Amino acid sequence: MSRARLNTLFTRTLVLALGATLVLTAPSPSLAASTEAVPSPSADVTTPAAPTTAAPTSTEPSTVAPTTAVPTSAEPSTVAPTTAVPTSADPTSTESTTASPSTPSPAPSVWSIPSRPELESLNAQEEGAEVMDLEAELEGIDAAEEKADAATAANNPNAVYPCQAYGQLPRYNTVASNQADVYNWYIFPSTKVGDGKGNINWNLDPHRDTGWRLWLASLRWIGPSIEAGRDGNTTALNKAEVIIRDWIRDHPGSWLKDHDDIEANTHRLNTLLCFREVVMERNGGSLPSSYGWLTDIIHRHAEHNIARWSGAWNHGSMENRALLGAGCLLGRRDYQDHAISRVKQALPIQISREGLSNEAAPHYMLFNYRLIMETAELMERCGHSTSSISPQLTTFGNNMAHFTNNLGYYWQFGDSPIYQANRQVPSEALYAATDGKQGKAPRHRVRTFLDAGYIQGRASWGNSSTGFRDYPSWMLRAGSGKEKKAHKGDLLQFLYTARGRDILVDAGHPGIVSSKWRGWAMSELAHNTIYIPSSKMSAGGPAKITRYNYPADGWGDFAEVTQQFSNQGNRTRGTLVMDDPDVAVVLDRTVINDRSKTHTVQTLWNLPPDQRSEWVNRSVARSSAPGSSTQTTFVQVPFWGPKSLSRGETALYRAVEDPHPRGHYYPQEQVRVPTDQIAFGRHANSVGTISVIAPARKSARVSVSSGNYADGATKLTITIGSDTVVVRITRGGWMSRQG
Repeated sequence: MSRARLNTLFTRTLVLALGATLVLTAPSPSLAASTEAVPSPSADVTTPAAPTTAAPTSTEPSTVAPTTAVPTSAEPSTVAPTTAVPTSADPTSTESTTASPSTPSPAPSVWSIPSRPELESLNAQEEGAEVMDLEAELEGIDAAEEKADAATAANNPNAVYPCQAYGQLPRYNTVASNQADVYNWYIFPSTKVGDGKGNINWNLDPHRDTGWRLWLASLRWIGPSIEAGRDGNTTALNKAEVIIRDWIRDHPGSWLKDHDDIEANTHRLNTLLCFREVVMERNGGSLPSSYGWLTDIIHRHAEHNIARWSGAWNHGSMENRALLGAGCLLGRRDYQDHAISRVKQALPIQISREGLSNEAAPHYMLFNYRLIMETAELMERCGHSTSSISPQLTTFGNNMAHFTNNLGYYWQFGDSPIYQANRQVPSEALYAATDGKQGKAPRHRVRTFLDAGYIQGRASWGNSSTGFRDYPSWMLRAGSGKEKKAHKGDLLQFLYTARGRDILVDAGHPGIVSSKWRGWAMSELAHNTIYIPSSKMSAGGPAKITRYNYPADGWGDFAEVTQQFSNQGNRTRGTLVMDDPDVAVVLDRTVINDRSKTHTVQTLWNLPPDQRSEWVNRSVARSSAPGSSTQTTFVQVPFWGPKSLSRGETALYRAVEDPHPRGHYYPQEQVRVPTDQIAFGRHANSVGTISVIAPARKSARVSVSSGNYADGATKLTITIGSDTVVVRITRGGWMSRQG
């Protein structure tokens, strides 16, 4: 199934299309992935029947010297026989497949801006449940920008900060449900939260869900009635007012210590400003004196915003924008200055010196870019300079090009669903989002972000006529694994597209849920990485980019990352991605310092959910989707350690849940579908495994053989149809294409 079909606004469509399991998760113990035993074969775990002799592979060191030495172990073996991979059925074609003043409330006596260490501490404290639908939030930003332009042209007093919409809540709530005091959100059943007369029980928590409570407290769910009032429905607007007044009556004091109410403060402030805008529109552009209560509650929300700020991440950015907007609408320069001070102090934390977000998931990178950009535009509309912000924003926005794969989607990793690349971005990112049809081609074909730990590349950016969709694109992940919105188990992960489709995928983002699925998604089991069931690698140090070489012609891009996990050992992954023909060679080397026992080391590969896979023998598997002309062949070749593969060392998992989940994929939050996971396993404490990953026509014969150069380097010969690729791997793991 294509990503376009998976990228849907309404998750029920996904359930029907994929036969997915839509799960309302309940609290349960978190996943303890580090203690997993390798499952024995079952109906869901397939192990190949007959052993074969697998070939060690390697390539000679290139003329570019390594920048950092990585641990080495036993010598590569001598000559090994060719592994011929049977072909499948046919198709031969490549798959395309300013502002009305009001009477202010008293300001707090002390307004302090946190120091940088305090900001970073706030980041850690505010990790909480992220339950926003970012697509709806981005739609709201787009709509608000359009309204600002239109309102400015019409000389509307609310033009500077027009209604910011209501996120995803109007999808689930209506004027009729508001009238009945019925509240709806996402997959949860409709819930009557009041007596039908607007007397709401704000303490309800029938589903024990943070998101459900947040959006009830936000007042966004009465958005349909506010907008109906804009269109002339007085009854609906009156109902919205009754519910707002009920919230005020039930919150006579501070709500700083109420987690749900303070977390919802900014969203509720924006809803109140929307209500104010509609009342003004219905009264000739002025707010009637009888609505002094509304002005008062808006000031109370602004004061709570100042008293409790979430810090330098997306929640803090939303709070800055709302406080600035309220200050501009109400003529409160003190609110404006406070918000702008926070923006400027947070910016060096939110946008790194490499021009990347401090939230390590592409969806959130985009969201942060759009939030800060909208705040900058709001500053200009309100008469403030943005000269200290704009250059950083341009760099940040253009870097989104490298977080876009050649299929036009953001790489899915961390807390990201499948998401098509946004077009409200600077020129280079726009080029990446439109298959070269718009914008300007990025300067870098491969981009290495040494500080953040990302390497992202592609064989070509094509041009405006040809595009680049069918060229391979790839990503290799280093970093700390502790970044906000990151999944700590994805260190060393390799993602890959070729021939116009996904070849290797991340297992996705189940949402911030209190269940085994969140723990699984954070673990190595959900990623294309090196997995040691008996070691907790995520507790180790950061993974670092150690070596790389990118020929100008894209002949063969080599990159390497390594991680020391506590005092137990280290793991290193090198990748060599080639074009014409499309093939990737991945060298995994793991050293475990433990003489007391022998460990199992697995190389994990997660496949797209539309594919089904099968073993050819213990070292070869192949995978394809029905109706696709592409078939991907996976060949395991020993580099260090045992040269033969024993029964149970290699396995194919699909929809396994015990003892721990394997073979699952989340295209969207709480939407889970089965998929295949290939595990190339070895029982040893020094393990070197080569994975040859060859996406090709189903009719193309694939074979892999290995031998040695005179200096002991491994010579790997890969034949795909009529094309042959020769790869040299030194004993130290440097890989280069020779032919």
